[in-house]
Amino acid sequence: MADVNSFIDQLGNDVSATYIPTVEAFVQDLGKQIGATAGPRVGQFIEQLVTDLFAQQSKPIRDFLTKLTKDMAGRYHPSVNGRSRPDSSTTASKSNPRTQGST
Repeated sequence: MADVNSFIDQLGNDVSATYIPTVEAFVQDLGKQIGATAGPRVGQFIEQLVTDLFAQQSKPIRDFLTKLTKDMAGRYHPSVNGRSRPDSSTTASKSNPRTQGST
């Protein structure tokens, strides 16, 4: 049994000393090669994907922002869209001392 244990220990030492550094070097070189060749391709893919997503979503975003802008214009500047709403800023300026004298 001692011979078997000795053989296993020697085999483990040989693998650790000889093969593990070789495998580590191979994996590092392979990683560098993959990074050098695949990295730019992955970057191009992501750039194209983002461009496509923005192109697809630009109309819904534009429509959403247009709707909000029109709503805000109607609330704060009713003369822009021809509707008249009670202007809360006039009431607020009369009761707010910080805004008195600024008009």
